[in-house]
Amino acid sequence: MYCGVVNSRDVMKRNTRHPALFLGSSGPKQHQLVDQYIVYSEGSELKDLAERGAATGVVIRDAEGVVSFASATVVRFAGTPLVAELMAIRDGIKAAIQRRVVLFEVQSDFLQAVHLINEAEVGCWQEGGLIVEIQRLLQHHSTNGVRFVFQEENVVAHVLANYALTYKVSAMWIGVSPPCARHAIERDLPFTCNRLVV
Repeated sequence: MYCGVVNSRDVMKRNTRHPALFLGSSGPKQHQLVDQYIVYSEGSELKDLAERGAATGVVIRDAEGVVSFASATVVRFAGTPLVAELMAIRDGIKAAIQRRVVLFEVQSDFLQAVHLINEAEVGCWQEGGLIVEIQRLLQHHSTNGVRFVFQEENVVAHVLANYALTYKVSAMWIGVSPPCARHAIERDLPFTCNRLVV
């Protein structure tokens, strides 16, 4: 999962031109047309049983693509990739609310997590507690839902999660771009210079 920012006008344009990018969306709330932040998040897990571990990456970017917040966090008790992803989504929402972002949307490349969050009823999933917590956070007036995006749009958060996973460190950047993800930030979607031409 990853964090970033796009202009709300661009989101509406892309909704009509690229409907596949909006799978699992819970639908936008009725907000005034303002610049919208996108919270991209990523949960990663080591597949090597001898070195089990997980990490999350979160990036919040403004409408010009400037990073306002980023984090790479080691997670000790994720258990499954789905749990790691849900933790990243939760942490991204909390970070945006704590930073008093006026309007933001959460984007994740983990389709199962997006569908579970956007379902009306949680059911008997073992991840039910995390899902309910996320659904409650999404009731905050600043949130504009959670939607699925392809992995190509989730590069920065993926780099941050892998950074924490590889080096076993947690880090936070406020108002600056993380050095470990600088090149990915410059290339990352959904900003104008990187959009697909249709």
